[in-house]
Parts: sequence; C-alpha cells; structure tokens
Amino acid sequence: MATLDNLTIAPLAQHPEMVEQLFELLYQHSIQTLDPDYDAVKKRYMPFLLQHLQEDALPCAFVALLDGVPVGLCCLRKKPVSTDEKCSWFKEHPDTFPWIAGLFVSPAYTNRGIAKALVRQVMMHAKELGFDTLYLFTQKESPEYATYIKHGCREIDTTDFIDDEKTVTLSIMCHESSF
Repeated sequence: MATLDNLTIAPLAQHPEMVEQLFELLYQHSIQTLDPDYDAVKKRYMPFLLQHLQEDALPCAFVALLDGVPVGLCCLRKKPVSTDEKCSWFKEHPDTFPWIAGLFVSPAYTNRGIAKALVRQVMMHAKELGFDTLYLFTQKESPEYATYIKHGCREIDTTDFIDDEKTVTLSIMCHESSF
C-alpha cells in the first residue's frame, strides 16, 4: 500500500495526459450509478474536465497523484458544477464565487487525508489568485457537512436540489481566508 509520503498534489494543467484516466475513475466510482450511458457521459464530461487545464484562471483543478497515479481531483470554479438548471439559489447569487467543486477521491484511497490535501491546495491556490472567500455545497445530511464545519466552513444558506423524483437539501457553505 502506498503511503502519503508519495502523494503529490499538482495542477491538472501540468498533467493533461491524465484527463482520460481521471474521467475513467470518476465514471467508474461515482457517475456510472447516476448515468450508465458511458458514451453520453463521456461526451458531456470530457469537455468539462478539459476546461480545467489552466493554472492562473478559473476554472482550474488539482489532481492527487499517489506514486504518479491519479487518485483524486478537486476543482476551483466560478460557479458550481452544472447545478443551475436544478437549483435556483445559484441563479439568484451570480456574484458568489469561486466554488470548490468536483472533489473526488478513488474509493480505494479514501480515509487517508487525500481529500483534505486536495481542498487545502485549492484553498491556497484561490488565495494566490486573490480570493479570500470560497464557497462549496454539500448535502446537509452528509458526513462531509460536519467535516467542513470542523475545518472552518460556515453554512450561509440551504437550498433544495431536485434530482429526478427526489429533492435533496444542500448546505451552501463558505470558508474565509484563514488558510
């Protein structure tokens, strides 16, 4: 088992050859259960990932590499990941940015601090870009909610997100510059 001593967090822009691998990880471990149509998902999602191949502007992303193999991803975006059509809150607050979004760690590597390292790197990069406040959302009932609170985020609002036939309550959170 690889240790975190071999963990590197790098801008995705420095590793464009890994976009395909990251898509495969995301699809296998999270997207596939929501949408099993591989070709349709790839057609939608690859342009999304390719948008993040920049370092000094939004959107950008960071990849977690363990022994040189991609195991996670975290994005910094001007708006959250394509929630506009399903959640009116984002339409009502167009000046709320940047957003931490698209946080993912391959299930084989969870609970090792990789997600925390990715978020911390994104926060530091946001500061370098001149942003003192970051936003994110998570399901109010999720285990991540308590983790974000523990690490200095505060809830600023909640909104309902309509996903097919069910409604999920999202917590909109912010983190102000103490990172």
